Amino acid sequence: MPIPFHDGAIKLISTLVYEDRIGIEWLANPVPDLSWLFKDTVSDHLMPQIADEEQRLIAAQASMNFRRTFALWMGARLTDDLRTPYQGALGNSSVSSSGLKGEVYFTPSPPPGARELNLVLYDLSVFIPLRRR
Repeated sequence: MPIPFHDGAIKLISTLVYEDRIGIEWLANPVPDLSWLFKDTVSDHLMPQIADEEQRLIAAQASMNFRRTFALWMGARLTDDLRTPYQGALGNSSVSSSGLKGEVYFTPSPPPGARELNLVLYDLSVFIPLRRR
């Protein structure tokens, strides 16, 4: 279910627990307004090699949104109910027809007694229950 976030939405597609890490796949659609992360503008991202002005503006907007979304997920923090310290790293991310999509990984894997993860993206906090098999 999409979570409203700064005039857009974040959807956690999946959370996978591996032996050595946790992977979270996400989708930003519509892309949130992340102008509060940077004071850049579309003109800062214009690419002179694109001759068509409309296409140059579309590419600049996509570049700016991608940079801001990258920064948002670089600032992601993860904790669990046992206060395990996790280290985050970005995986793949891309522009798709349905917004921006990507992955973020955290190490280590949660300890056996952990029941819940808490993903924090600045002022957004999402609790993710852990199910053991």
